[in-house]
Amino acid sequence: MSSQRFCSECGQAADTRRLTLHDIAHAMVHVFTHADHSVFSLVRDLTFRPGRVARDYIDGKRRKYFNPFTFVLVVVGVASLVLAATRFVDFNRDIPTNPVSAFLQNHLNLVILIQLPILAAFGKLLFRADKLNFAEHLALAAYTSGFRSIFFTLVVIPIWLVFEIPYNNVLGVYIALWLFYYSVGCAQLYRGNRWWLWVKGVFVAVLTQTVITAAIVGAIWLWFAVLKR
Repeated sequence: MSSQRFCSECGQAADTRRLTLHDIAHAMVHVFTHADHSVFSLVRDLTFRPGRVARDYIDGKRRKYFNPFTFVLVVVGVASLVLAATRFVDFNRDIPTNPVSAFLQNHLNLVILIQLPILAAFGKLLFRADKLNFAEHLALAAYTSGFRSIFFTLVVIPIWLVFEIPYNNVLGVYIALWLFYYSVGCAQLYRGNRWWLWVKGVFVAVLTQTVITAAIVGAIWLWFAVLKR
């Protein structure tokens, strides 16, 4: 019926008037300000309860939150642009220029995103008692990594630029905060003794960071030791 506000088949609004700039502007503002489904509300929730956000999403309470994978893709894309512009992450720092470093420097988004399945894999291994599937572990990895990128872009980079703090000092504090944050998420998502969950969460994050670092160092070493000959 023409009086219906929404389509009975797909739920789309019955109003199909032509798209205008006002519609686009309204949609963009809605994304950032809508009380039950906005970037701001999601970031607020992720600041203090990342594991509970992931648990809600896993349990099917999904209308309130952005899809974690859409969220992390968008945030990482923006963070990669900032990293490239400021060169906070410089794979050529203290080593001769090489194709491995050049590739990584031009594809920072891949370096960040490749950590997601590694976090989820270690999470599935260490928290197997919860019997979550890989995708469910991946939801926590996506939400926490997305927030990590936001924190890095809006807090870490400005502090480093304004106060000119030595790179290694900033990086060390940043990684320590990430380990703490991810472990808090694990303690909120998984079931069991909270302190033991926190310790295992730190272990998951450390293992992931170690694997990524070892893979990068190994690839650069392989280039200089074998392929360049």
